[in-house]
Amino acid sequence: DSFAMHLVPGLLANNPDLALVQRTMSGCPPVVDLVFVASALDASFGDACIAFNRAVLKELDSTETLTTVVMSSEFLLPGKRLWQADGTEISSDQAAARLESGLRQTIALLRSYGLEVILVSPPPGPGFDAGQCLVRTLRFDAAADRCDFARDTIENPENFPLMDRIAADVDVVRLDDAICDAGQCRASREGVFIYRDTGHLAIEGSAALANVFAPFAALRAP
Repeated sequence: DSFAMHLVPGLLANNPDLALVQRTMSGCPPVVDLVFVASALDASFGDACIAFNRAVLKELDSTETLTTVVMSSEFLLPGKRLWQADGTEISSDQAAARLESGLRQTIALLRSYGLEVILVSPPPGPGFDAGQCLVRTLRFDAAADRCDFARDTIENPENFPLMDRIAADVDVVRLDDAICDAGQCRASREGVFIYRDTGHLAIEGSAALANVFAPFAALRAP
């Protein structure tokens, strides 16, 4: 989804020779036949996502020049409901476990196509619009660190134990570890905005985290 889109500037900053094909759809997690739907919408909103992911899987299975799939998403976030392709909703207390099983199934399917898989976590969610906060610090000549936030206050904490569990089976790149040190998460770094809004990386922020993408160094154009 868009949390994969925002990785592209960082991937290319780390490796300008990267041979990259982007297949992303806003709001659509890279999990077979599962979709998150905002509370204000009904399940039909996810039909396009289900169809998109199925089309991408077909492409991945039939394109011989592809070697590695990089997956990322917003994943677990309060206020979103998880639905299956048959139109049934997963109860909130089962959503995390169902997402994990679906993610593992998707990874296994990709590997059956002969593809390597690298999973990138979402950034830690500030719980406020960090991008606008940073803009205001410029407008009012205020210290940028007023937009930093405590690691124990992030709005998407369930994602990172999920990454820990998945990391036993697949390479995982952790953006929370890149953005946070000790107990504090940095909304900017040496004058560069890391965030552009409530959770996405800014273009310059993604590029500033280029060292995080070292696992992709071998993915070069022929």
